[in-house]
Amino acid sequence: MMMKTNFIKHLLPFLLIAALFFVQCKQDKTKSVRQGKTEQAQQPKTTGNLQGEDVVKKARKPRTTTTLEHLVRPANIDNAPSLILLHGYRSNEESFFQIAKSIPENYTVISVRAPKKKGPKAYAWYDLDWANNKAYETVEFEYARQTIVDFIEFASNKYGLNKSQVHLCGFSQGAILSYAVGLTRPDLVRGIAPLSGRIVKETKANMLDGHKLKSLKVFVAHGDKDQVISVEESRTAVPFLKELGVNTTYVEEPNLGHSSNQNILTKLIEWLQ
Repeated sequence: MMMKTNFIKHLLPFLLIAALFFVQCKQDKTKSVRQGKTEQAQQPKTTGNLQGEDVVKKARKPRTTTTLEHLVRPANIDNAPSLILLHGYRSNEESFFQIAKSIPENYTVISVRAPKKKGPKAYAWYDLDWANNKAYETVEFEYARQTIVDFIEFASNKYGLNKSQVHLCGFSQGAILSYAVGLTRPDLVRGIAPLSGRIVKETKANMLDGHKLKSLKVFVAHGDKDQVISVEESRTAVPFLKELGVNTTYVEEPNLGHSSNQNILTKLIEWLQ
């Protein structure tokens, strides 16, 4: 018995060392797996169909496993058409979501919050330099466009949307990005509805040829007293789109500033149907 006790006593240090070695190996293995997941999440998503390759490559920031904050009103049917709402500069998803109650119940309505916080309940898709004629960074603009592309793909899968009937409606800055997504990725959206927006140079530089936009339909609305984004932007955009062969509807509201109203909403609903 004494011999057995002495043997165990001498064996204990070796067992302890072996146990510590096992724990360390397990920790290293866990750490390696977590790094692998992080590296996988940071692989950039290809934008596809774009011509401005230098700008696009610079804008390919790492993807994350999180998505944009958003509000959803589900449809009353499966495989539903959808309307995705993009608010304007320094606004939020709640303000635009108010129109959801007016949209036909067979539509899933999703109102998305922009990622850049500018103040209490104030968000933006990209920064504007108001002292320099509202200038912005081209790379940041492209990243905002790609963020929305990613969200459309996410929402289509998560909410079981009819992928051939996704519609994008944006106001002001959201309208600018609606143009940017629709004219570069018509494979993702059936139609876009830019309200009080404009087609910026980045979109024109990267948009697809006219024959690839034939399936896209566009609803444009603007107030003729808009002092933030001139109505001339829409007056120019509409013939530009029609010349490309894009099915375009235009509503110009008299005595309306940088806003929307019931008539525009009524016309939007008619366009959706």
